[in-house]
Amino acid sequence: MDKQELIEELECLEVSTCSLDYLKGADYANERAISLAKQLDEPKKVVLPNFVADELEKLADKYLTLRDLYASDVNWLNNGTVYLEGKELELANWVNKNETIFEYAWIHGYEVEKEI
Repeated sequence: MDKQELIEELECLEVSTCSLDYLKGADYANERAISLAKQLDEPKKVVLPNFVADELEKLADKYLTLRDLYASDVNWLNNGTVYLEGKELELANWVNKNETIFEYAWIHGYEVEKEI
């Protein structure tokens, strides 16, 4: 759930009660929650090269979590770069140099680098 979805959920909350005081308190709490939600910082999406974004998309379809991915048999991820070549080698080298960015993109989403 992102920030906007949270705000929309809070705006749709309804409280059913016979007590006017309870209703006023619930309305105040809900308005306060919406106000705080609007102040939340949203994680900025990292920018990935197209070839990394393509691979991440394929992997996200196959593996549910980073843990699943790291426990998998993805050749470029687990076997080192000795036997890799071409695009697999380029991908492995990029991920090895940018592991934190790769993981952040997996968790928070990403944008694809615009080609010039």
